[in-house]
Amino acid sequence: MGPIHLTFTIQSTGQHFSPNELTITLGSQTGNTITLPNDQAISRRHATITWQNGQYVLQDNKSSNGTFVNEQRLTQPHVLKHNDMISIGQTKLTVGLEEAEVGTVIVGRSENSLVGSNKQTTETLTVPSNSSPPKESKSVFQQVMGWMRGK
Repeated sequence: MGPIHLTFTIQSTGQHFSPNELTITLGSQTGNTITLPNDQAISRRHATITWQNGQYVLQDNKSSNGTFVNEQRLTQPHVLKHNDMISIGQTKLTVGLEEAEVGTVIVGRSENSLVGSNKQTTETLTVPSNSSPPKESKSVFQQVMGWMRGK
């Protein structure tokens, strides 16, 4: 099994998020991976998703109104599955989990800094199989940019 690519879609707006971190925070406060400032029922740092043992795990951060998956309130960490429905406050996010091909680097970015109120785009960059191995001192982004430039 290859690397797992995680996406979220907000049901009411169709906004799409493709975070690229091992720890993803959701909340109303600026600085979260996914910021949802327009829902008064969402806590500042409402929930956290972490990559653990090859899977994404959702945990409520003792939020005032709780975190729900498929209409069940979380009382312990929950391993996310494809098409799970996360509910925080009045916001519902559909989880997408897809296996990425080996040699593919997935880069997610937001078009603006307030992720929750702007459109999300995803770029998929494929590393050519004939490219030389990356030097460990460079970041993944630097490595991909080097491959794209033919260096």
